[in-house]
Amino acid sequence: MIENLSTVTYGKSQLDLINSGFDGVSAVLCGGSEDEKASILFCLERFFDPYFNSKLPYEDELAVLLQKMLLGNNSDSIVEDIIDLLWYYGKPLDILKENFNTLSEKVRQEIIDRDLFEYR
Repeated sequence: MIENLSTVTYGKSQLDLINSGFDGVSAVLCGGSEDEKASILFCLERFFDPYFNSKLPYEDELAVLLQKMLLGNNSDSIVEDIIDLLWYYGKPLDILKENFNTLSEKVRQEIIDRDLFEYR
């Protein structure tokens, strides 16, 4: 039996929020519930994953925020989602590099496993 299974979805409200600009996305990622953060991060894959060929005008600013989020306390699933987005980002992650030794062991291992410092 699978326990603690959750489903993350997104819809028009998350797309509208992302399309409205950085401030709204930042507000949810910095102060929203776990479910709200998960939905926004899932929706952001649509813009970070090169398969979809969509870019946000504030992508670099968002990448800074995502790196800073890894310095804080977030659930394992949120950390994994952030690392996935930063992997798609494929540009230098200076904040993570500068603070690597202050990150939790789990986050450091995720970064190493995903080769986040190797740019595509």
